[in-house]
Amino acid sequence: GVAIRVFTPHEDRDGWNSSHSLVQVVTRDDPFLFDSLTMAINREGYPIHRAMHPVLAVSRNAAGQLQGIPDTASDGNGNRFESFIHFEIDRIDDEARVDALRQSLLETIGQVHAVVADFGAMRNKLQSILATEEQDTKRASLPDFTESCAFLRWLLDDNFVFLGYREHLLEVVDGEDQLAIVANSALGILRKTPGPDSDDSYCQSFSALPPEVRRLARTPELLVITRSRSESRIHRPGFMDYIGIRIIDERGAVTGEHRFLGLYTSMAYTRETNSIPIVRRKAEYVITESRCKPNSHTARALTDILENYPRDELFQIADEELLGNALGILHLQERQKTTLFIRRDPFGRFYSCLVYVPRDLFDTRARALIGDVLMHRLLGDSIEFSVKISESVMARAHFIVHTSQPSDMPPAAEAITAEITGAIRPWSHYLHDALVERCGETEGDRLFRLFGGSFRADYQESYPPPVAVDDILLLDSMSAPGDIAMELFHVADDERLHFKLFSAGTPIPLSNALPMLENMGLRVIEEHPSIVHLSGDQRTWIHDFSLQHDVGQLALDDLKPVFKDAFARIFRGDVASDGFNRLTLRAGLGWRRINILRTYASYLKQLGGTFSMEYISQALVANAPLATRLIELFETRFDPTENDSRQADTDRINQDIVIALEAVASLDEDRIIRSLCAAINASIRTNYYQTDAAGNQKNHIAIKFDCGLVPDMPEPRPRFEIFVYSTRFEGIHLRGGPVARGGLRWSDRAEDFRTEILGLVKAQMVKNAVIVPTGSKGGFVARQLPVDGDREQILAEGVACYRLFISSLLDITDNIVAGAIQPPPRVVRHDADDPYLVVAADKGTATFSDIANEVAGQYGFWLNDAFASGGSVGYDHKA
Repeated sequence: GVAIRVFTPHEDRDGWNSSHSLVQVVTRDDPFLFDSLTMAINREGYPIHRAMHPVLAVSRNAAGQLQGIPDTASDGNGNRFESFIHFEIDRIDDEARVDALRQSLLETIGQVHAVVADFGAMRNKLQSILATEEQDTKRASLPDFTESCAFLRWLLDDNFVFLGYREHLLEVVDGEDQLAIVANSALGILRKTPGPDSDDSYCQSFSALPPEVRRLARTPELLVITRSRSESRIHRPGFMDYIGIRIIDERGAVTGEHRFLGLYTSMAYTRETNSIPIVRRKAEYVITESRCKPNSHTARALTDILENYPRDELFQIADEELLGNALGILHLQERQKTTLFIRRDPFGRFYSCLVYVPRDLFDTRARALIGDVLMHRLLGDSIEFSVKISESVMARAHFIVHTSQPSDMPPAAEAITAEITGAIRPWSHYLHDALVERCGETEGDRLFRLFGGSFRADYQESYPPPVAVDDILLLDSMSAPGDIAMELFHVADDERLHFKLFSAGTPIPLSNALPMLENMGLRVIEEHPSIVHLSGDQRTWIHDFSLQHDVGQLALDDLKPVFKDAFARIFRGDVASDGFNRLTLRAGLGWRRINILRTYASYLKQLGGTFSMEYISQALVANAPLATRLIELFETRFDPTENDSRQADTDRINQDIVIALEAVASLDEDRIIRSLCAAINASIRTNYYQTDAAGNQKNHIAIKFDCGLVPDMPEPRPRFEIFVYSTRFEGIHLRGGPVARGGLRWSDRAEDFRTEILGLVKAQMVKNAVIVPTGSKGGFVARQLPVDGDREQILAEGVACYRLFISSLLDITDNIVAGAIQPPPRVVRHDADDPYLVVAADKGTATFSDIANEVAGQYGFWLNDAFASGGSVGYDHKA
């Protein structure tokens, strides 16, 4: 009898975990029972958390009812040993799965009971068959008869676990060979149980074989040693070994077969080959046919190869094939290259594949890749493997690929070997090849020495070596912590845009990068970070962003340098991260050209305009062609290149803008664009085309306005004003006339500092009338003061912005040299000579006069230390 209970306790009690299900089995104590039930539970996919297996002597009555559990079993009193087995497994809430598990356990127990009950009968059957064979003197002429009989005796010497037996007769049915099952011959697991090896009359597994394979059953050889298609459910997992003993009549014809299924015992795998019949003869054949001297190095090496050869293979492989494989393995010690040896099962049910791989290339990943290649190329249904890694330079993996669609053509071992070699070849080897191909041998070797071992496994799995070469070239261009590099690209078969951002020393927080990309009109879908380990403890982070945009088809080759330059400037803080940057992709505009529009938008906001900077940027992005025309208008007016048609071109662009505005549906957008156009036309000087001492374009834009031409300007209107824009600071300087004097202040009114300055200039015009004809006033705001900075840090930033502000004013102011007016370089002037610029100390700049005079001195400005009053010289402007 058998009792099985599968249930889940409702609460933790008696050491039972309510998050687990319990499996409890009570049945007679048979060998293999506990191991076989463990296999059954694992096969159903349930990890075992705890297991117990007490064996008790119990007393039951004739009805099987428990009468007691005595201390010891006694004979003749109905006592017997029973297994009380307890498993704790993952929780099962599905009743159908519970039933499936219970059925699997019942089938396993049934097989165990059948095997144990028939074990003696199966041994006796083999002994009887062996005795019959040995007594028939005519059998001695069969190939390997003596060795075959010795092998059968060896099996009986506790080297084989008998699991099943059945006798078959070879018959011809409808012109085809069939194996008929001899009634009442089945023992062990081959009793009438469901499975491919069971049928009422004929062996179905034999019937399923192709006719040419079935014909092999008539080969007059005593033994057939191979593997069954059925997995063992008893003792240990794995496909069962198949021992077939052919029944041969007096004429030498095969008339049937005795079939034994089972498993070799552990002793069969540990004994030396020279002690195992059949195997020892094959070993002798290899040594003899290899023609090596006895006790030579080669003979000892071949012997070692055979001792370590998969033992199951030695039972099954043909002599000639074993010789070829053994010699091939022997030569691997010299060549150390990936090599495959394939043996096809004579019945076409599986392929045995021995794969030798240089040990430093073999790991779990390589093993899985090899298995994938073999499954694909050999049309496998399932695969099993074993691995042997020793002190040898080669690792060995033995794969058994089971197939239901064997090919008539022998597998192309060389082609499969080449595919395996390519699959397991280290990523770094491909990287070296790609570097040499791209950069040449010398440079490729240098880069590989620097970066070949820098990429982690997750990077290698995500990026092929050619992509890594692109990354390495960027990494090589980065020299110091804090450096960044980037790449914008498309991936084949992917509509999304990809942006790689490299950061040396520290990773870039997503909260910093995402707003920058989104302000450029990109939606970040996902980010894939990687760490590159350089020499020492240096690290570089690679952020790979997958992006979406709504621009349509991008001319990426043209946009890439523009985009990268813009992002680098935004990242460093040289360019504001705002909606204007969407014009980079929308209109293909570089950051400096976009800064022209940003400068004018900021100026209009200071004039008291009703539209925010973001709203203005939206209007320009929605009308990108008009935004480009506005920039072209600015460039036409101020490009210092000689242009005889400057005015005509200006008029034409203005007319084009007016016509294009007719198609603008939004009144707000119309007003914004008209205001920007008017402000550009009211501009009379700019430093936009100037460069610094190093030849770099200036990052701050100064524009001088004729205030009489600026529409909607609040009263009173100055005669001139200069607006300076940069991400670091903004400033304004208002003048009542050509000759005017007034101070510059450090304003803290970031949103409306012009309003503050305009109120002050009214009083200044009256106050300074006794010194100069009119007054002036100016001020600046610092926009990047250090957060939580101390007084010295804040003052240092304020002084730096003050210097840039003074420089910006002087950039577009005429000088007097040797009594003659000298216009500033690379400045197109739309006004008359204007050399008079004087500044004074004011709120926040009381101690800055010497700084202003120093800057003026650098420009060689004609007023010298009269440029700013209140300094150490104390120049008297009135005098």
